[in-house]
Amino acid sequence: MNPSRVYIILHVRSVHKIAVGSILEQTKTSEFKNLYRSRAKIERKVAHVMNRGMRKSRYIGREKTLIQLAYKAAGVNLKRIFQCTKGDVSKFDSLTKAMGI
Repeated sequence: MNPSRVYIILHVRSVHKIAVGSILEQTKTSEFKNLYRSRAKIERKVAHVMNRGMRKSRYIGREKTLIQLAYKAAGVNLKRIFQCTKGDVSKFDSLTKAMGI
């Protein structure tokens, strides 16, 4: 080390341990568990759409890509509704009432 220069030594590991410790404390709260429960459901749905062809867009431009995403999400939702009703169209009434439509 050159005595004429100023050196800064960072203790990143200790800072990291403090940050990880505070995050682990937050995960034990009931508020976090409720938030994570809803987030996990959303992440599953996003992953499902991504695995069904939205990893790459077939169009150039944000507007066209958003239209493709809307169509893809609508298709996935229709498929899920059809699977929930098991093809029985008469069950759509109870399903739409439950969804508030």
